Amino acid sequence: MAEKYGTPDQLKGKKGWENFWYYYKWHTVAGAFVAILLAVLIHDIATKEVYDATVFMASDSYLSDEQAEQLCLKLETYVGDYDGKQGVNIELGQANFPKDIETGDPNLVMAASTRFSATLLEDTTVFLVDDSQYAKLLGEDLLMDLTERYPELELEDPYRIPLAETDLADGIQGLPEDLMVCARRKDGMQKSDTEKVAAHYQYQLGLLDGIILGAGN
Repeated sequence: MAEKYGTPDQLKGKKGWENFWYYYKWHTVAGAFVAILLAVLIHDIATKEVYDATVFMASDSYLSDEQAEQLCLKLETYVGDYDGKQGVNIELGQANFPKDIETGDPNLVMAASTRFSATLLEDTTVFLVDDSQYAKLLGEDLLMDLTERYPELELEDPYRIPLAETDLADGIQGLPEDLMVCARRKDGMQKSDTEKVAAHYQYQLGLLDGIILGAGN
């Protein structure tokens, strides 16, 4: 043991450090790396922005940064602060598909599909979708009949309303013309019978009311 680590005199000062580094260099480097990763993880968790709700867009169209910001600012006028922590904070999530899913980059298709599917595992209620992604939601029997909540609206399709005809689109230029607003039924969510999901669902229905009818409806 003494031959490996040195005598007590050899473990002091510069000699001791050199001896330690010789035997424990990679242990020390690995330990420092793990410590840095933990520090970054803790920082990310502590500073991660928590949203009151997410409106999710799944489409082959793209929004400019300015359009996305305008939509978020307008969405935040429709509802109050859900969790009472950071003020009203609504996220606009996006899954961008290629124009032609059959011939488009399969990596882009996979990334967008994965993100969209992951969102459906959450309690997100309001969606902005094109025809292709609308068909996916409709085929999975997830959508609410909007005419039941808004009987005053004359909709050709009871499960969707063109974004261009909503209050949300009013005043925002150049939005994709094919986007539709639709909403998920509560029974189409996981754990839909829990108080937490039920309360958040009602909050998101208030958001939907604002999108379609405007603030203060």
